[in-house]
Amino acid sequence: MGITVNNTTTLENGYVINSHYIGLKDGKLDIRRYGPEFYHIQADFGFYISKEARDSGFQPFRVVTACAKSNMAPNTTAYELVYKELKENWITNYTDDADVNQV
Repeated sequence: MGITVNNTTTLENGYVINSHYIGLKDGKLDIRRYGPEFYHIQADFGFYISKEARDSGFQPFRVVTACAKSNMAPNTTAYELVYKELKENWITNYTDDADVNQV
């Protein structure tokens, strides 16, 4: 599961890439319960120059943290909640990569 961003990006070294890949960094979610009906879900997302770079173990050129809230105990939708938060607040012009083996 990841996202291909279809925007031109200039890296810190001045290199320009036409698209990049975003995926969960280390594949981990942090889920915390506050009170009887409030859950905080947090995940770090790595920005990679390509999906192949991520799959090969290269380090991301940027990392952002996305946080989602839920009034229900998260289950398999916990990943969907943080990806939705990432899409709404960090990126535009993207294509979803629904390969669940990449989580």
